[in-house]
Amino acid sequence: MKKLKFILPLFFGVATIFSACGGGEEAPKVEENTTDFEYTAEEEVEDEPTEQTQYFLPSALQIGSVFQKSGLQYFDGIVNSPMNVEKYESKNAKLLNFGTYSADLAYCVLNGQNQVALNQMKALRELAAGVGMQSIFNSEALFGKFERNLGNQDSVIEVMVQIQENVDMFIDDNNMQSMANIIFAGAWIEGMYIGVKATSDEPESKITGRLAEQMVILDNLVKALGTVENKTEDLSNIEKQLVDLRNYFNGLEEIKGKDQINFKEIEISIDHLRSIADRVVKMRTQIVQPV
Repeated sequence: MKKLKFILPLFFGVATIFSACGGGEEAPKVEENTTDFEYTAEEEVEDEPTEQTQYFLPSALQIGSVFQKSGLQYFDGIVNSPMNVEKYESKNAKLLNFGTYSADLAYCVLNGQNQVALNQMKALRELAAGVGMQSIFNSEALFGKFERNLGNQDSVIEVMVQIQENVDMFIDDNNMQSMANIIFAGAWIEGMYIGVKATSDEPESKITGRLAEQMVILDNLVKALGTVENKTEDLSNIEKQLVDLRNYFNGLEEIKGKDQINFKEIEISIDHLRSIADRVVKMRTQIVQPV
């Protein structure tokens, strides 16, 4: 079996977040680095994944930074409405949309949309309570800090980093890695949806770079969801569509059979881009607007 190597701008270096824990430590920031690195996607793994297998999955803030640093602008009406929170009844639906609102929050904060960001944070707090994770807000202390510091991007990002750390700690302490995998699925799909909707009027080459960069994460996401047990029908449906999207992308004539791909130079046809976009929009709609 071949190992497919992806070469892309080091946006995960770009999206490095420094968490300030008090004292004289540096405030969180996003630093730019255009160094290239090789991402190797293994086609086979020797060990069968277990429920607690962990895969590299970046945070919603990192996903937002990828798009923001590549010039993505803010557009009204893209993010999921906080009014939809009451529609999410199952635990899986709540977790998927916790990821959705996390990605939306990052998008709003990185683009200075303070009031919308506050509304997304309220939605996150409500969903956290719905799945037993209300403690991640430290008895409202973090929410209050977020609200007081709107307009100060460094301070707001610091709160977001702390919340992410609290989520990670909660999941580790309670041996609930499956929850993290479901949350990330919602965040990844929402990040891709924002990328699709906010770049619809841009040149084909620019859209290609943004979307293709995110596709290198998809294989890990599919594997991570594969470890989740007792999936609800809606989550199983999303997993199937993610598998189909991965297989479609890997089978594209622009991708298939190549040992090395440079995402700064790759060109994907407009028809293929539209097909990827349509698949993303369909998944996102099913998550945020459950039947």
